[in-house]
Amino acid sequence: MKCALLILLWFLPWIARAAETENPTLDANGILVEPSSGEIEVGTILTFTFPTSMIEITNIDVPNQPLPFTSSPELGGEFLWKSQTEGMFTVKRIRPGATYHLALSEGLNDLAHQPVAPGDWSAEFKTKAFSVTANYEIRSQLSSHPQISLEATYDVRLTEVAEHAYFQDRDSRQRYPVDVIQNQEDSGEASEFRVTPRDPLPVGHTFDLIVDGLVDANSHEPLSYPRVFPVGTTAPLKIDWVGAFNRALEEPVIQIRFNDQFDPDTVTPDKIQIEPAVQHLKLLAEGQGITAKGDFDLSQHYIVMVSPDLKGQRGFGVAGSIQMGRHLSSKRSVHRFPLLRALPASPERAAPFVPPGQYGPSAMETGADSFGKAGHSQRAGIGIRSASGQSAHW
Repeated sequence: MKCALLILLWFLPWIARAAETENPTLDANGILVEPSSGEIEVGTILTFTFPTSMIEITNIDVPNQPLPFTSSPELGGEFLWKSQTEGMFTVKRIRPGATYHLALSEGLNDLAHQPVAPGDWSAEFKTKAFSVTANYEIRSQLSSHPQISLEATYDVRLTEVAEHAYFQDRDSRQRYPVDVIQNQEDSGEASEFRVTPRDPLPVGHTFDLIVDGLVDANSHEPLSYPRVFPVGTTAPLKIDWVGAFNRALEEPVIQIRFNDQFDPDTVTPDKIQIEPAVQHLKLLAEGQGITAKGDFDLSQHYIVMVSPDLKGQRGFGVAGSIQMGRHLSSKRSVHRFPLLRALPASPERAAPFVPPGQYGPSAMETGADSFGKAGHSQRAGIGIRSASGQSAHW
């Protein structure tokens, strides 16, 4: 019991000091403001509490009452008494990057006409600086119409964004005006929005997005310095490879691989031509590849021509017309064995026969994938067992 009492006595001073720290009282006369310091923004509510009645009951929730405090610089907002001893101030207008010093109004009296004038009462609050940031990663293959997401710490007028933001060629310093895309409809002011070049950016250039001279919509506080956001380099459409394929059990095709994706509706025969002409030609776009199907003649040598008018999703075409020749080889042999199952060649490793159908199709097929790079059959160690149980090597 004595031990517990000693521990309690030891902690009492610490508990008292902690309570004083957490208490928002700013002087001994009991005048409180909550929060008592820190960062404020539009919509912040400051609650003032006084030790004695300050107003008549009839003045509760009545607007346009004299403020019990002053602020330097002036803090815009609305004050309402919520009781005879408590009032709430709602912040409505602030200056970015400002420090506000609050003090009690000179000559402030309570309801009993007694002065409320603690000499050292004060409070201090700060606001965020006005700035703009970009949510975008630098790209080595920039599109002709990139959309850059921007976020401001305060609302800005979108018409002014179009005046003070632009894309700039890093080498020539040529500027390209922007259009502003609203994230929220029917709003002329916003803190989040996107910008895109009004005209397509030229290919083969490196660009930055610059925001200079923009002001916030309420206080008209300008940016402290121009913001420069690197966005990337525009690059032309390129062909990675062209291949002619005549795979087993498939129709012959010519495939083209690019460094960009395509809208299938934009891939037309006038932009990708094959000579000599192929009857029933179809061009199929998927991802970064385009596949040409049709009645190919295996004895012909085909020329594939890609027009600069073919544009990828980034908005660029190839640098000049490109021609590439390809030849379709004869189809490699395919061996079909009805109701067969592939087994190890060695009798001691032979698996027991499984009835047809248990492992899917009742045929083993070999084709292009069964040949090595030199074109020889990869048949070493393959044994075949038929439905009758007879074995053979292939």
